[in-house]
Amino acid sequence: SSLASRATQQLRTQAQAVSEIARENPGTTTSILGIVGIIGFLLGVAVGQTLTDTRRRWY
Repeated sequence: SSLASRATQQLRTQAQAVSEIARENPGTTTSILGIVGIIGFLLGVAVGQTLTDTRRRWY
């Protein structure tokens, strides 16, 4: 239980640090989130294409 409390406190501290950095650098934060979103979208398209191509071969 003590370990869980320390882990929770550490997570809270790190979350506050990230939040403060995001508030100080809104442009950078927006850019990073946009890039991560684009990468996620492209990975989703790639996986979708792979699954679609595999299904076509089975017919």
